[in-house]
This record gives sequence, structure tokens and C-alpha cells, in this order.
Amino acid sequence: MAEEIQTPEKRDPIGDFLITPGNLMIYLVIASILCLIFPAMLVFIAPVTLAWCSSYFSQPEKLPLRLPFDAEVLDPSLSVETASESRFLGIKFVKKIFRAAKANGNIFLGFSRKDKAGKELWGNDNDLLRHAAVLGTTGSGKTEVLLGFYLQTVLHGAGEAFIDGKATMALPFAHWSLARRFGREEDTYYVNFITGNSDRFEHLVKQTDLETITRNPELVSNTIALFNLATPTLIINLLQTMLPKVGGDSASWQESAKSYLEALINALCYKRARGELSLNQKVIRDHLSLHNIVNLYNEAKANNWHHDGYSALETYLENLPGFNIQLRNQPDMWAKEAFEQHNYRSNQFVKLLNFFSETYSHVFPDDNGDIDIQDVLHNGRLLCVLIPGTELSQTEMQTIGGMFINLFRMSVTKDLGNKIEADKETLERAETRYFGFPFQFKFDEIGQYFSRGIASLFALIRALKYSGVFGTQDLHSMSKVDKAETYSVLGNTRVKYFLAIEDMGETFSNVEKNVGMANVADVSSIKDKGSVFSSASELSDTYQIREKTRVDAKELKGLKPGEGLISIEDMLVRSRAFYIKEEEKTSKTLNLRINRFINIEKPSVKALPLTFPVLQERKIVQLNEFRTPLTSLWENLEKIHADYRRNDIEAEIASVLLFEQAYEFFNQLDRVDAPCFAEKEDEFELLL
Repeated sequence: MAEEIQTPEKRDPIGDFLITPGNLMIYLVIASILCLIFPAMLVFIAPVTLAWCSSYFSQPEKLPLRLPFDAEVLDPSLSVETASESRFLGIKFVKKIFRAAKANGNIFLGFSRKDKAGKELWGNDNDLLRHAAVLGTTGSGKTEVLLGFYLQTVLHGAGEAFIDGKATMALPFAHWSLARRFGREEDTYYVNFITGNSDRFEHLVKQTDLETITRNPELVSNTIALFNLATPTLIINLLQTMLPKVGGDSASWQESAKSYLEALINALCYKRARGELSLNQKVIRDHLSLHNIVNLYNEAKANNWHHDGYSALETYLENLPGFNIQLRNQPDMWAKEAFEQHNYRSNQFVKLLNFFSETYSHVFPDDNGDIDIQDVLHNGRLLCVLIPGTELSQTEMQTIGGMFINLFRMSVTKDLGNKIEADKETLERAETRYFGFPFQFKFDEIGQYFSRGIASLFALIRALKYSGVFGTQDLHSMSKVDKAETYSVLGNTRVKYFLAIEDMGETFSNVEKNVGMANVADVSSIKDKGSVFSSASELSDTYQIREKTRVDAKELKGLKPGEGLISIEDMLVRSRAFYIKEEEKTSKTLNLRINRFINIEKPSVKALPLTFPVLQERKIVQLNEFRTPLTSLWENLEKIHADYRRNDIEAEIASVLLFEQAYEFFNQLDRVDAPCFAEKEDEFELLL
């Protein structure tokens, strides 16, 4: 028998008795009955009642964790210890000061259990920005807890990316229904990797028009274009991080393959920037062969590309064993060794690109796709990614998980900016895009698709006002992939949410270390005073003090679904999770419909005359022909504006003069049938 010891400053039995609502209610009932029976007792009961009620209502508001923002009081849990220095007669005095902040709890976590049963549990956005880990075995309520977080994201008008490694069709329906209930269904996107083990070739053989193969209607998903708009750095890092981890000679070949990939992607991205290419996974796959690589290099030389656009490709060909770059136009004379060496490098990416182009072609399109990650991050979209837990191999799930983890990591890197010399508003762009509630990256069942890169993601995103939350049934499923990465991301989470746990090894050991130790008092002995006809025992009046973990294995194994422990800073609270009622979580009358988009090609100078034939009749003139009229117009406008500011002319007259100057300038442009403006670096200069 053990009981946690409270220090004197924490133990206040009289105060605890007075501020307990149940005790006050019992007293008021008894006092009312006594006053009805013996009215004269009102003289004695009234002062006691007044004193007790005053004591009860004068207590500062306090909850096990944070106070909600609408309490509009100071929150003791947010108090920070500071110091104040002063001097008197040359003697320095240091005074300790506790500064409390106003309550700002804005995420509801559920209710407390046991000693503080029934009290609301609140967290604030600062808790979320320090990230959270949810640990619990299958059936403990992890997904329900995360759906509770998701609902509050919807209510705050913020965004999130929800990835489930054991997804079923129930998750997207609940996800959509909650968004629909609060008018946010237009913000939802769904990336569906669940194929139900269907055979895509059965659909292909049913196609009558082989020139136009339609997408399998059974595989419904929003599409995401990884390469069409991504920067070269993002594409290179994304593909390199998706390569399997190898050792020995394979590692050497993989490093050579990475150099080859960098050369190829840089050249293709330069061609894309020229408006001559729509980059996708099939284009990259088609350029894996040595012949197409050389053809790309020849195209660069023939079309006078900037040397930086193909320099890496040139370096690769010059250093490819067995290949003579002087013979690039004579493929019959290429050495066999050159093909072998190139194939060793390019074959590293064949399976990876087939994964995009063949297996999940309904997710990764040839066009622009539906989903832009920058749009998701900055405009509060609700992205849900479904990864099947049994349909794929462990390697494929890690490939998908690693792809999204590194896609998020590279995308948020853009928000860091690259300008040191800028104003405060530019340097703090994260503040201007903040919705008042953090954008959340949620990784449910992360052990199924755990990948390197997530630790650096969690370490980076706090400063950019993003929050990271992951859920797993055990830490072993993560640490077997990369132990250092596992404990690094776990060390980046300040909020720990422990549900029922069955893994009494690595997972329970980590729980013990996180919740810490407490001093407990054990009864030294129990004396048996039983007889033949009765059983009785006597507890010793002496106790032994010892250290013990604040939670034991029996408690964790005995938790019911939704029950758990929440650890924030040094606070540990027994909790009951916020569950959404089933009838409120899913719609009974509406069907899920994903948001579908019409593909529109990115405009380019070369494509405009084809889209607008009238442009073909325009006279092509040079910008220099308009430089003098533009300069003259600008000087006249500045002169009119200066006269107006000196009050030499009235506003109405200034308006007329400005109109006349513009009218005369536009008439000059109409006489040569050209646009009204042009810049030196304007890509539409060719249309003048």
C-alpha cells in the first residue's frame, strides 16, 4: 500500500475541503433543512454560509492543465519566475517575481479522472507548437484523439495534413463529414493509396480508344504533381531521400547515382523554365537511358542554353567511364562500358519512378495535379493521406511516408525565406500567415511508414507556426528503422499523451522516464488479527519513504479506450479523451464527394498565339521603340503630381491633365498595334 507524499506547501486539507464543490453543496442542503426545521439557527448558519461561499468563490480559477481563453483571468500554470533588482544605500536587493499570463487555452483535450475527476483539460497553441506524441496500443483511441484535434482545427479555420498508416474508408468519411458540418468541405483534399488490391490491367483492357486511356473510376483520389512546379532542390532531395538505405559497394553506386540524378534534374528544370517542357515522373523516367541523356545535352548545345543549365550534365558525361563526349553524335561508336556504367546508376531510380508512373498513376498525374503543398500550408487546407496497412510492403509504406515527410520538410523550408536584408514584416512572414491556431502535421500509426527526415521537420516548424503530432502503438516499430531519428523526434515533443500500452519494453521504459519519479509512503507492515470465524488486519502506524515512478505498468495496461495520461512540462494528469459522438462524426444523409479540378496549362509565350489567334497578326516591334514615349509620359506625370502637391493646381485639374497624358500615350500605342507597357525582363516582350 503506497500513497504519494505531498509537501507542506502543496498540502492544505482545510482549504481543499472548503473549495470542493461537493462539500459545499452537501452543507447548503443540510443548512437549508435545518433552517426550515429550526428557523432560529439561521442566525448561526448565515455567517458560516457567507464565509464559506466567500472562501469558495474567492479561490483563483485553476484547472489541471491550462485555463480556457474565455475564462478571462490570469492562468497560474503560465506564470514565469523573474527577478527584479533594486538598490538602497548602495546595497543591491534582488526580489523574486512571478509573472502570470492571461488564460489562452484554445484546444480541448477532454476531462480529468480520479483525484480531479470531471475537470476540463485545456491546452494552448504554445503547447501545440512544442509538438505532441500520442502513444497507445491498437484500440486505445489514438485515432479518436487525433480526430478530436482535427475537429478543433476545423473550428479555428486553420489547416492540417493528416496521414494515417493503417487507413480505412471510415477515416476519410469522418474527415469530410466534420468539415462539411462546419462549412469547410471545399478545403478538403484526399490522397488515396488504397487500391483494394484491384488489378489495374483489367481496366486497361476494357478501353476502346487506346489513344486516350481514362483513369480507373474505382480509384478515387485527388492528384498531386510532385515535379511540375517543384524547385530542382526539392525534386533532387525528394528522390534521393526515397532511395533505400544500403551499405558496402551498393552505397558507392548509390552516391554515383545521386550525382547523375542531380545533373539530369538540373537540365530538365532549366528546360522547363524555358517553357519547353512540362516536367513529370514519366519525363524523368524517359530520360534515364544514355541515348536520351546525350540527346538532351545535344539539345542544350544546339539551342544555346546558358552554361549553368547543362554544366552538371556535361560534367557527368565527361566523367562517365567509357564514354567519349566528342563522339556524342556517333552512338554506334560508344563503348559497351559506358552503357554498363550508366545503367548501374540509372537503375537505382527505375523502381522508384515506376512506383509513381504505374502503381499509383491515379495519384501522380502527368498534368499539374489538384494539390499544391504551398496552397495547403498557407491557405488552411485540410489534407488527408490514406496509406493501407496490409496492401503494401514495409518498404513501399516507408517510401510513401518518406516522400510526404520530406515533401513537407522541403516545402516549409521555403517559408524561411532567403533575404537577410529586409524589413521586419518580410522577415516575420510566418506571423502574417498565422490563423491564430497552428497548422498541424498529424502522423497516425507512424511506425508503419516511419522515415528519416521527420526529426528535422519537427525541429524546424515551430518557428514557422506549424505543429507536429504523431501517434504510434509502440516505439520499437520506429526505432527499428532508425533509433537515433526516433528519439530525436520524441525529444522534440513537449506534450506526451499516453493511452493504454501493451509494450512493456521500450515503450513503457520511455513512459517511465518521461513521467518521472515521486516520493511515496509505504506501510511498513500489516498484522493479521483474523480468527476462524472472521478476518481482520491492522495496519502499522509507521511508513517507509521511497522513490517510485508516477505511473506503473498495471495502470497503463488497465486503461479503457480513451483513458490516458497527459504530460505537459512537469504536470501529469489522468485524463479521459474528448470523443466525438458517432452520430455527429459522420453524415447519415450525404455522400462523400472529393473536390475535383479542371486542369489548366501554365501560360507561356509560345502557347499564347495558339490560344489567341489574334496575337499572330500583331506586329512584332522592339521595346526600344517605346522607351522614349514611356520616359516622356513618366516625366509629365511626375510634373503634374509635383504641381498638385505644391497646391499649384486643384485636384480636378490634375485629374484631367493625368487623363490627357495617358490618353495621348495610349493613342500612340494603338497606331502600332502593341501592348501598352513592357519591361526589360518581361517574357511577353516577344509579343510587342
